[in-house]
Amino acid sequence: MMLQRFKTSRFARELDAGPIVEFAIIVPVLLLILIGIIDLAWAFNRRNSYVTGVREGARFAAVSGDPCANVNTIKGIVNSRIVPRRDTVPWSVISVTSRAGACVIPGDSAVTVRISNQPYTGVTGIPLTRFIGSAINLSASATFRWERAW
Repeated sequence: MMLQRFKTSRFARELDAGPIVEFAIIVPVLLLILIGIIDLAWAFNRRNSYVTGVREGARFAAVSGDPCANVNTIKGIVNSRIVPRRDTVPWSVISVTSRAGACVIPGDSAVTVRISNQPYTGVTGIPLTRFIGSAINLSASATFRWERAW
């Protein structure tokens, strides 16, 4: 009886809860860092997708006969190249311009397709604006020489 009580009290003395408490304190911080890394990686992926879309739209505009007449087609091409397909950009933030103004005129030698200030919402559901202080706005732009300008 005495031997068993000695083992029990020794076991109780040697059991240390410090690592458990440290783990409970550190895990939420590490999870927030991990979630932030995942959200920022998705933001970079989304921006890369926007760059691909505007590059394809600008290339189509550069080889088309009249980019002014094909603005809706160009915007459709931009949205069709954005991956995943459910993340289309509103047509109001896609612009087709030239150096001279809103549309390509004869003699102008470049056409630009741009996505401006498209807000990014995180995929994890945790609002990043609480941690970084402002919203993440993604923009992309591509300029190609208009091949019909001579």
